[in-house]
Amino acid sequence: MSDRWRSIVLGAVAAAVLMGIAAWTFDIASRDWRYQLAGLANPFLGRPTPGVTIAIGLVASLALAAVVAGARVLNRRRRQRAGEERTASSPARLRWWLPLVAGWVGYALGGLVVLASGGPREYAGTLEFDFGAPIRASFESPAICRTPVGLPDVIASVTPTVNGLHGLGFMDRVTGRPTGGLPGAGAGRLRAGSGYEPPNVPVRALPYLLATAADGTTRAEPPIGFLGSYDYHVIHVEGGGLSGTAELLGVRLVDPFASPDLHWVNLEIDHDPWPAAFELSVSWSCDPTAPAASARPSGGPSSSVPSASAGRSTQPAASSGDPSAPPTAFPPQTVKARIRILTSSDWSLVRISGARLTNAVRVAVRGESIDAAFDGTVFGMSQAIEAAQAGTMISMTWEVTVESVTSASILTVEIESSAIGTTTVILENALGSEPMPVRAIRWSGGFGVFREIARWPAAVLLERTP
Repeated sequence: MSDRWRSIVLGAVAAAVLMGIAAWTFDIASRDWRYQLAGLANPFLGRPTPGVTIAIGLVASLALAAVVAGARVLNRRRRQRAGEERTASSPARLRWWLPLVAGWVGYALGGLVVLASGGPREYAGTLEFDFGAPIRASFESPAICRTPVGLPDVIASVTPTVNGLHGLGFMDRVTGRPTGGLPGAGAGRLRAGSGYEPPNVPVRALPYLLATAADGTTRAEPPIGFLGSYDYHVIHVEGGGLSGTAELLGVRLVDPFASPDLHWVNLEIDHDPWPAAFELSVSWSCDPTAPAASARPSGGPSSSVPSASAGRSTQPAASSGDPSAPPTAFPPQTVKARIRILTSSDWSLVRISGARLTNAVRVAVRGESIDAAFDGTVFGMSQAIEAAQAGTMISMTWEVTVESVTSASILTVEIESSAIGTTTVILENALGSEPMPVRAIRWSGGFGVFREIARWPAAVLLERTP
């Protein structure tokens, strides 16, 4: 290869390396400044921040310059001892600083692009909550609508200004990537009396977390309220942008600890008046012409409303049911029931044993499922893997006849599914004026665990609901 072609090849390689360095630092700057503008930059939480990156870059640049300078000094002394004359420096030696220039130029351009796109904006809005059976209540709260960094016309999240309610998060505030409309602020374990609680919630002992130390002493955390006792999953979202409606499903919290040292008390009690699951419709509306300050109460960034449970004891209490009391005895009966299955997996199987299920009729289907069938013991659902990877939720509801069940019968429910998404199974009592959820189980998989089993007393199907 001639010297000319060698120079061309080396120059192309050098240019590609410099462009790669610039692209890398451009991406770093974009993440740094997006977190900075979103107000989420925090190095102690592992979140990118421009200050730390710039400091590291300066230290690395000075260290490289010191290494190069030291190498030159050593090389000069070696030549002097050997009696060699100094030769003209090669272009490569003169341009050792080009990678540093490429890195800093890329970082500067990345920061400027993000800053030019603008930070997140906040608008005033409203959230309307409609609780399904058996609560049947509505409430409207002022809300703050936030946009992602650089996308002023897109709504990332809607957060109520009243404590104790659930917000909606549609996009990541930093990157603008969709998050599936999952419940956002306010969906954690809300303490009892910390804010709004819907009316018509039956009075019962409140759940609380109990920790036991090695010496036998115990410590009870403050109890949680009705809304804090459920996990929330998105069933369907209509609309988008400045307005729309999200249908959520609240499923009773399952104790993730369940150990003698740390466990929940009163999550479930005998003859529990709280439903195993309930539906919640949340509608949002945002006004880009109204400043967010108009949605905040004068007392601060958020406020509370009188709790519907005011006067209800918020101190840890023993279960209101009598654990020693035998369940109501029923002779063998044949009853109607409903089984509702919701999944965001590409396939899910639900096996039910302990009673014979006959006359299965599919009464409701939501979403584009490829298959939804029942063979007498196993319910099956599937959807396109692309839809599952996008977090799409599908559901089906079956009405079945449960034959020859007694108060001592136990229904064993087994969920088997792929590693994608979640699956929820809800058992509904159909003896009342409308089907009422009485038991629920949710599978979330992960790390090769593709199966979940629950055992439910069949007696919950024999007691008439309101």
